[in-house]
Order: sequence, then structure tokens, then C-alpha cells
Amino acid sequence: MDDDQLRRIAAGRPGYATYADTRPGNPSWWLRDVPGAERPPADLTPGSLAGPALEEAHAAATRALRPHIAEGRRLAGTELAARRAERIRQAVAETRPRPSVWRRAGRWLGVLR
Repeated sequence: MDDDQLRRIAAGRPGYATYADTRPGNPSWWLRDVPGAERPPADLTPGSLAGPALEEAHAAATRALRPHIAEGRRLAGTELAARRAERIRQAVAETRPRPSVWRRAGRWLGVLR
């Protein structure tokens, strides 16, 4: 399969692009994984993506990704809280006083309650 066939297949699959399409400066790189990103100018070339144009591209991508970043942070916070709670639970379980061997033997024999 040659590069053109791969590009045709990749064009029909959003979120998937060949390596050549993912280089900065290529218009498909701009829209590849950024849902809701603004379309780049038609005259965009690899050399034109510098200075103010680069800042605008970064700002557009950041605006489009902001909800996804917030969702990822929320999920990470939830997971960290669950891990912390589990560590605390385990620490409390380890420090809880346990009956001694003699007391357990006495209970098993029915001598102690």
C-alpha cells in the first residue's frame, strides 16, 4: 500500500493521520485531534506558522481542548481521592488493635469471651 492510499484511508477516519500529516504547519495537523478547532487559513504553509500565526494556532487549539482538559483533571482528581481514601483505610486497618495469640486461643477454647 503506497502513501497516497494510506492518506485516502486516513482522511476518512477522524483522529487518525499518517506521520506526514501530523507535522506542525500542515493544515490537517491543526484539526487532527482537536474537536471544534477553528479552520486554519487556506494559505498556511510550514514557514508561515511562526510568530503571531503560531500564537493564534496555539490559542485556537487551547480553546478547543479546554473542556477536554477540564474533564481529564476532574477524573484524575476523583481517582486520586479514591486512592487516598483507600490508603487511609488500609492504614487504619493496620493500626487497629488485634487480639493477642493467648486471647484468641482462650476464645477458641471457650475460656474467654
